[in-house]
Amino acid sequence: MTRLSLILAVAIHTAYAASSQIALTNHNNEVWYGQISVGIPARTFTVLFDTGSADLTLPGSHCGSSCSGHTLYDPSSSSAARDLGRTFELIRDEGAKDSGEQFTDTVSIGGLTAAKQTIGVATQYSSGLESNQFPADGILGMAFESISSFQALPVAQSLIAQGQMDKPVFSFKLAASGSELYLGGVNGALFTGNFTYTPVIQQGFWQANVDGIQGNGQTILSNIDAIIDTGSNMISLSPSEAKTFHDALGGTDASSTVGLGFYTFPCNSFPSVSFTFRGTSFPMSLETLNLGPSSSGSSDCVSSIRGDATSSLAVIGTSFLQNVYTSFDIGKSQIGFAKLA
Repeated sequence: MTRLSLILAVAIHTAYAASSQIALTNHNNEVWYGQISVGIPARTFTVLFDTGSADLTLPGSHCGSSCSGHTLYDPSSSSAARDLGRTFELIRDEGAKDSGEQFTDTVSIGGLTAAKQTIGVATQYSSGLESNQFPADGILGMAFESISSFQALPVAQSLIAQGQMDKPVFSFKLAASGSELYLGGVNGALFTGNFTYTPVIQQGFWQANVDGIQGNGQTILSNIDAIIDTGSNMISLSPSEAKTFHDALGGTDASSTVGLGFYTFPCNSFPSVSFTFRGTSFPMSLETLNLGPSSSGSSDCVSSIRGDATSSLAVIGTSFLQNVYTSFDIGKSQIGFAKLA
């Protein structure tokens, strides 16, 4: 029996369990974040709920200028905090690093509480997490324990292990407004019809197979393994896949003008694009495919699908996830997509 199987078995026999709705704030259609409380007495922090990582990181009281503007976590102010005597270093995008010390403390999300939760308390934030670029205080990873840099249970699995969640499931609606994270199941008011479920290929990331990506009704790419990632706003493919996709639809390589791996289409003639999982097609809206003009006054607009040579897997971020209601089922190791209500 794996550790996750044991956690689920224990949770089934726990008397108390609940569910919770956490309102999410949309920042420029790039980052969706919500509130958690940490410590005894509790203090409120904002975090990005990130299915592309597994650890909880907060800016610490000894962080200095890189954490300026964020609410700082001070372990000495919590009676439940314990120093684990371990440091950490997390590699973010493009090799940027966050570093600090590991503690445990009480963490609550929407009234559900995980005791002795491992927290990375940063003494140095990478530039991408500085307050002028990143609106939340920290990041709460929701992937599987096997990719935890702390070798610790992620918060969602801690909540399950401690009998806090009705079901070992959490779900997202990510939209311009009315966004939420639902812990312990799904919110039936936010989707319509049935879910299409696809199995997690390998527990670590929330990694699934995409049957195909269609443009203007034609399947251009097939059988792609991808990470379903609420912490990324783009859809990232391999450079060759991105080129094949955009070439087939009349896109233009904009690496020299917008950035490496980016493509544009004429603003007035974007293609229709959809993703197919387990035989069900989910279309993207024009608003989520078109990131806007490549420069001020330009008639070319940037595609939210790009090429990225730094990852061996495709990444399906919030540009797609805004178009669906998404359920992450830890117990059955599957991801579900449904149409938004």
